Order: sequence, then structure tokens, then C-alpha cells
Amino acid sequence: MANWAGIRDAAAEGKALARRAGLFGEQNLKLLENIHLAGEIVRGDLPGLIRQSEEYLRGARVRGNVYGLAWPLSLLGYGRLLQGHVLEGRAALEEALELTPVEPLTVVRVHVELLSIMSFVEGGRVDEGLAHLEDLRSRWEVSGLVATSLENGMYRLVEARLLLLQAQRGSATASAGSWCCLSRGLQRILPAPVGIRDEMLRLEAAAAFHNGHPWQALKKLNRGLYLAEKRSNRFGLGLLYRARSSVRRHLQLPGAGMDRGRGERLLESCGASGCFLLDIEGWSDDPWGA
Repeated sequence: MANWAGIRDAAAEGKALARRAGLFGEQNLKLLENIHLAGEIVRGDLPGLIRQSEEYLRGARVRGNVYGLAWPLSLLGYGRLLQGHVLEGRAALEEALELTPVEPLTVVRVHVELLSIMSFVEGGRVDEGLAHLEDLRSRWEVSGLVATSLENGMYRLVEARLLLLQAQRGSATASAGSWCCLSRGLQRILPAPVGIRDEMLRLEAAAAFHNGHPWQALKKLNRGLYLAEKRSNRFGLGLLYRARSSVRRHLQLPGAGMDRGRGERLLESCGASGCFLLDIEGWSDDPWGA
């Protein structure tokens, strides 16, 4: 099991030391804060993510620390989007984009742009989202920026969500091409970083379910639930239970109602009962208009 309590304790201890030594604004402390926020989102604690992001933002604004604003602003915006507070989410993401230098391209800028593109996913603006993603990829290649598997995985996840939406809304021919691209993109994530592995499995399940392979989708969702449970990811578990409920209902298997109830309670605890990802991935009451 992930040591989330240890991450929070370390962050609290770091803040206490910084307060005593007058080190607020130091780069190492900002790194500790970023790790803390990453821990909240990997754990799927959206209320905790938003609360901590706002706390770190208040301190960074007082000190005029641009580096300290970019990461919490982008995560705050992403968290608000997932909770359905669209205007607040977009405003935070836009501010993060304005504050983070475009050149030279940095890992922070890559994160900010990838999270910002999720506003296009939420708004159903597929073409704009894919255009921004392609622009980022081109600049990334030219810059020679060395990134981790997490950044590469995040890129593929954002791309997959846009292609998923494109496949749902396009013509039969366009949809077939989108699903083909989606499958290839998901394969490129493998082996996925631990923090996004259950998300990848949920998207793979959506692709399998849409293409008429519900048993394959069920297998992937069961695996995703196991991984999300291991890292105590409340938000991820909520989406996965809702997804499995849809598949079980389609297959006329027992447990669909129980899964739906669990999923709804978990998402409600995160303030994300009506999360747009349910519609994008096809786990709403009316998947893909069927």
C-alpha cells in the first residue's frame, strides 16, 4: 500500500522547518510541495488536492513566486474540472498557462499544457484539443527535452481521451480510424507508470466495450480496480465501479447495482458525482447514445 500518510507528514514537517528557518520560496521546498500535490492526485483525493493547492497558491502569491504558482494552479484547475466547476477550472488553467514560460520548454510547462488540454476534452472540442496536442509534441521534439515515463504517459492519456471522443462523434469511417489510433496510442503507454495504470486500463476497457468485446472490458476493469485499490485511489475507484456497473448490466451479470452504488458514493465523496469522464468514456446512463 502507498504511504500517503508519510507523504503528508513529510510535507507538513518540511513546511514547519521552512517556517522556522525562513526558507519559504526555496526550490527544494517547492519540490516538496509539488510531490505532496502529486500524492493527493495519485490517491484520487480531489478535495484534498484542491485544499492543498489553494494553500500553496496563497503562499506563492504573497511571495510573488511564479514557479510556485504554476504547478498548484494547473492541478487546482484540473481538479475543479473533474468536479464539474468548469469556469473555475478553466480560469485556473488559463492563469497557469499565462504564468509558465513557453520557451525554453520545461517539464513544468509540459504538465501545465497537458492538464490545460483537458478543458478541450471537457468541452468536446476535439479538433482544437488534438491541434494543441500536436503543437506541443512538435515543440517537445525540437526542444530535445528529456521527460519521464509519467510525462509520456500523460500525453498518451490525453490523446486517448480526445480520440475516444472523436470516435464517438464521428462518422463510421472516421470512428474506425479513431479507434485504431486509440488502440495504438494505448499500446505506446505500456508499461504505464504506476500513477496512471488504472486509468489506462479503464480507457482500454472503454475501447473494448465500444468495439463489442464486453468480456475483455470486464477483465481490464477488474484489473484496474485491483490497482486503484492498492493505491487507495478514491476517484479512480469511483469511475472504475461505475464502468464495471455498465459492463455488468450489459452482460446481465449480478452486481451491477452494487457497483453503481459504490461508484456513486466514492465520486460523491470526491465532489465529482457528475464527472464529465463518465460521458467521455461511455459509463453514463446512456453510453454512446445506445
